[in-house]
Amino acid sequence: LKVTHNDTKLNNVMIDDASGEGISVIDLDTVMPGLSLYDFGDSIRFGASTAAEDEKDLSKMTMDLEMFAAYTRGYMEACPTLTDKEVEMMPMGALLMTLECGLRFLTDYIDGDHYFRIAYPEQNLDRARVQIRLLRGMEKQFRQMLAVLERGHAEVHVGDGVGGELFAQDYAVVVQAVQGVAQGAALVAEEVFHEEGVAVAGADGQVELAAVLVDGVLM
Repeated sequence: LKVTHNDTKLNNVMIDDASGEGISVIDLDTVMPGLSLYDFGDSIRFGASTAAEDEKDLSKMTMDLEMFAAYTRGYMEACPTLTDKEVEMMPMGALLMTLECGLRFLTDYIDGDHYFRIAYPEQNLDRARVQIRLLRGMEKQFRQMLAVLERGHAEVHVGDGVGGELFAQDYAVVVQAVQGVAQGAALVAEEVFHEEGVAVAGADGQVELAAVLVDGVLM
């Protein structure tokens, strides 16, 4: 465990107008022991995305790989005590935090918008759609995210334990867990929205998160 902020959005960092350097982190009410992947993943979810959190045009949302690479390099340089395992799982941290946030927005929308402040009635639904769209983009770029580390783009040596086969094994395990979460979320949403004909399984019998939440329920 490390000391983690747990809300690492760019607007929680004070930037010096003259130097452009970060001078302070604010909004410390969520600081607690946690995993470094929480802070890294949430930073990527917010800082490397290409559209606003409630953007209605989903075609504008994906992950900027150059921004991911730049943040990864800076994060690793500033956190030299990261273990090899933490470094290995950094890209997965971005996927998991994006998934979690999307499900939180969807849950709050279903529950009547009690947690996240909204400016219009379906804002949390729009936010959920955007997060799942971002997650889909990350999934498509996942191998490139790994390559940022494997090819040394971060300019930090991460040890011999980092390899494509190990990444693939970790990814496969987490994908199975994500599929279970997606199936449960789809069934809940189908019940609430009274959607008919929602496809919750692909041709291979596996739940496809993006297809279920974006194409089936959230659209």
